Amino acid sequence: MEYSMYDNLARDRFASKLAKSGCGASLRSARLLAQGRLEALATRIEKIRPFSSILDPAMLHSLSLWVLLVPSCVCVFTFFPTFLLAQETRDFGVPLAPPDPLTELAITLKLTSDDAMPANGVPLTDDPAIFEKLVVHAKQAGYNTLYCAFRDYRLELCRKHGVKLMIDVLAGDAATRTDIRQPAQREKLRKICEKLQGDNAVWGYNLCHGPLDRFAPEGSDAINQCLALLRTWDSSHPVWVASSAYPPLDKIQGTAGVLACVANPADRDLESCDQTLAEGFALSQTRIDVLGRTFVSNGDGRRLRYAINTSLASGVKAIYWTDAGPLNAQTGELDASHPLLSLLREIGPLAHEIAEIDRPQAVYATSKALGDAPKMPGTETRHLSPIPVDCWAQVVSGEAIVGFFKYDSGYEALLVANRSAQRPQRMVFEVNASGDTAPSVELLNRKTGQWDKLTVNNNRFEFNVTPGGGELLRLLGVATD
Repeated sequence: MEYSMYDNLARDRFASKLAKSGCGASLRSARLLAQGRLEALATRIEKIRPFSSILDPAMLHSLSLWVLLVPSCVCVFTFFPTFLLAQETRDFGVPLAPPDPLTELAITLKLTSDDAMPANGVPLTDDPAIFEKLVVHAKQAGYNTLYCAFRDYRLELCRKHGVKLMIDVLAGDAATRTDIRQPAQREKLRKICEKLQGDNAVWGYNLCHGPLDRFAPEGSDAINQCLALLRTWDSSHPVWVASSAYPPLDKIQGTAGVLACVANPADRDLESCDQTLAEGFALSQTRIDVLGRTFVSNGDGRRLRYAINTSLASGVKAIYWTDAGPLNAQTGELDASHPLLSLLREIGPLAHEIAEIDRPQAVYATSKALGDAPKMPGTETRHLSPIPVDCWAQVVSGEAIVGFFKYDSGYEALLVANRSAQRPQRMVFEVNASGDTAPSVELLNRKTGQWDKLTVNNNRFEFNVTPGGGELLRLLGVATD
């Protein structure tokens, strides 16, 4: 079910009521809440109504809007039916209001994991001078977020050098004792979280980055219980919750902030990557949370580049690697020859823009032949929808996954990821102009950080994409209706 199927005007009316109701959501956040809840309700109506097969999508949409919008005088009545339908297990009281919006794509260096296990088998230094060297080298490498156990000096060094701290809340070692799964350690963690409310040097908290059933014997119930505590102690920062795939994350109640999928593209074929993208986009359309992905820095670099750029095109807003990559967590030294560095520097210029374009309105793909063989006429991907024939932007030549986004400033945006991890592509697009003059099309130059204006002839423009790479474009003067 796609975003474009829903009435933006009705969504915005519902969002306005939410924002004015005192529930703590900004208008932008409320729009996301209304967006997700309208779609979630329509989906559930399709499943539970015995006569749903005789109703067309427009009638189901109207029914969902009627349930939500008729009680216009009291916000809680519009929200209550959807909330009940969305909860199918014990309610742990996870707040639905979202945390503060992300200001940039999180490009995260993981220094510890759950239970304070060291990254790459190297324990993280607890020497402030060496940790500062680590922060400086991490920023130099292209990271903007560090994931590790909390120390006051670590936070202040991150603040000093313009890097954010993602806090490990499963660190139960003797020196830290902030494992939220352990009731005896929660009071210390509560004081830390309450102190960090609204702190701009904090990215948020990492609660789970593996299969949900391995988090604790109680599985997702334990995660929801811990999530409720974190979001109550600090409502301003997101909580990272990851599983081995996106669909199980629908068990997460309320709003965590980031729902992520653990992936190793070196061990999976590209068709499996496409399935993950489709599942992630489907999940994001029914929730306020944004998407995250985790990767490993070793393996096939081309597939890693493909997995990252296609993930960004599908709406991912936070990524981290499950190893320390080019950094030594004990000495703070940087391996200047590490192959991940070139990829980090490719991604870095996108960080601010990825946050600005918010979540995708739609994600489509051109046809693709498996194994990077020449495309055969009529070949279609099994997991991602093709671009509709009446869409305002069409791919004339080249193969890509295309995310359709929008800036608050009014620009339309396209994030175009190469459909091949092996070959470059010459992409040719054709768009609908909104007037007699040619549309304005600009491409973000990742080397300079500036926007390069593309030549538009007969409403067509073209550009190159490297193997497994991606490009961000912004457009004005296009007719999207």
